[in-house]
Amino acid sequence: MKDAPQILIVDDLSINLDLLEAGLLGAFDIDIIRALNGEDALNLLDGQDMALAILDVRMPGMDGFELAKQIHSNDKTKLLPIVFLSAEVTDHYSIMQGYTKGAVDYLAKPFKLEILHSKVRVFLDLYKQRKNLENEIIHRRQIEDQLHQIKNNLEDLVKERTDELTKSYTNLQHEMVEREKAEVMLRQNEEKYRTMIESMEDMAYICDEKNRIVFANSAMTNQKGSNIVGKLCYEVLHHRDNPCEWCTQDQIKQNKHVKIKIFSPGDNRHYQVSNSPINLPDGSVRKLAIYRDITAEKETEEKLLFAKQKAEQANQAKSEFLANMSHELRTPLHHILSFTKFGIKKSTGVSNEELNRFFTNILTDSVRLLGLVNNLLDLAQMEARKTKLKMVKVDLKSILQESINEWQIKADKKRIYIDMEDSKISTIINCDIQKIKQAVGHLLSNAIKFTKEDTKINISIKPAELPFNPETEENKKIPAVCVQVGDQGIGIPGEENEIVFDTFIQSSKTKTGAGGTGIGLSICREIIEAHKGQIWAESNPEGGSIFSFILPL
Repeated sequence: MKDAPQILIVDDLSINLDLLEAGLLGAFDIDIIRALNGEDALNLLDGQDMALAILDVRMPGMDGFELAKQIHSNDKTKLLPIVFLSAEVTDHYSIMQGYTKGAVDYLAKPFKLEILHSKVRVFLDLYKQRKNLENEIIHRRQIEDQLHQIKNNLEDLVKERTDELTKSYTNLQHEMVEREKAEVMLRQNEEKYRTMIESMEDMAYICDEKNRIVFANSAMTNQKGSNIVGKLCYEVLHHRDNPCEWCTQDQIKQNKHVKIKIFSPGDNRHYQVSNSPINLPDGSVRKLAIYRDITAEKETEEKLLFAKQKAEQANQAKSEFLANMSHELRTPLHHILSFTKFGIKKSTGVSNEELNRFFTNILTDSVRLLGLVNNLLDLAQMEARKTKLKMVKVDLKSILQESINEWQIKADKKRIYIDMEDSKISTIINCDIQKIKQAVGHLLSNAIKFTKEDTKINISIKPAELPFNPETEENKKIPAVCVQVGDQGIGIPGEENEIVFDTFIQSSKTKTGAGGTGIGLSICREIIEAHKGQIWAESNPEGGSIFSFILPL
């Protein structure tokens, strides 16, 4: 076709070229120039005036990105508009790579013909406008030549007037050329930025020097509403009456690119905002702001920080546990060794009563050591889920009474009265007697250790319920029994009521000067939870703490 615009199409598959050519020729009065690879495309471009180049991305040898780079590195073709087509390279990084190589648009295969027609029509219109502009320039230059000839012929007669006209004409010509350049640059910049940010998944907008939004991409309008154009960015985006304290307009006016992280009170989300200047021909500067939502990343950072703090706390607890454990083990061992050596040395010169006292002390400290070792072994087995429970039906009251009897001697030394309230409810449970007795023993031991002299420890039994299957039957409950052990000791800070059950953790009020290893309550929790029960701590209104546990009937 004579004088028809030419479009270069490049694809390594002929069938793709056929389909593309048929789709374009059916809609436009154009000439199609075909190439199967980048080298042929460059040869066909030599000396030709093309309206548009449509390139496949994936091609053997020179791919679409490299071909675009070669085209735009040539002064004759550096302004040629390029559209990429790809069925494979459609990720955000590759699309942005295409734009950096000079592409003005990016379509994914299979493409919709009407969309392709719409985009090609725009570039054909631009090509025709450019050709009209070139013809106008040629026409004006012809007029210039004619005027110049007239000027030369009449120079001697009207030199002064001609000089004035020449000067006026030159100024007018320069102004027109500069204005045309400015208009072209403005259209190119506007089209470039709008096309680029419209294709982004991140929210983006352009605002003027007074923070008034002049353009917003689809991601932004879908999130904030289509009516935000023309309004102040800090009002519609962040619900503020004045510019934000993180506003980057001053840096933008200095032609600086600024990346910041903010928390927007408008939607209570975290964003990373990339701010870039857009310089207009009239000397004004607009700001392009791209918002990437990093709320999930921020939450992950906070979780990691929390996990780090928890790990540091666990490490500190472990260190304290080792220090306490060293003391707890070394003290009875020292006593055992001392009394044993003394007993051997004095075995022939002391009374039976004195020897009995030595051996009694040795026995007491040995039992204490054995208890520490047993607690460690029990905790290790329970945490490894290696403990097998010997479940039998038993009256929970009898376990509580036996435990009270065993600890009454230590309570009597501090004149502490252990009072178990009389309860008429059923307390027959299915449990491992020794394990439940061990848990109750730890609770009584702590209560006696931290309760003041001449006070009492209250043990109460109440009816309770436990969830049957919280995952599938949230409202269904099973009957249970609740045991509460209340002391009048030094108490536990409210914020520590949960962590005192963690391994090696002691309350800030009890971990200094009172002894202990920080594993007793951990053992209690493991035992109670192994019986499908629950255990917790709370403050006693009368002072001290209340430790409660629930077991199913």
